Amino acid sequence: MDAASLEELVRRTLTNINPNLTVLDFKSLDYQVAGNFNQERLISRLTSLFGLLALVLASVGLYGITAYSTARRTGEIGVRMALGANRGNAA
Repeated sequence: MDAASLEELVRRTLTNINPNLTVLDFKSLDYQVAGNFNQERLISRLTSLFGLLALVLASVGLYGITAYSTARRTGEIGVRMALGANRGNAA
């Protein structure tokens, strides 16, 4: 059944049972349940966003430390290789 015909059937049935009852807002259960979890959905999205931001910051930090360490040792590694060290024992 589509929603419009179902709504009409419910309104008619309720009127037959008790004419003083009125249906003000007719919504499906799925719509009502989805409306109850808006705050939880927002919190989970914000948590995911902050987790992703933390991962990006950690990655950038590790890259920076590795690049800095490599840049400081480039001269040292060049001197060792000039003195005859091979790739396996240059570091």
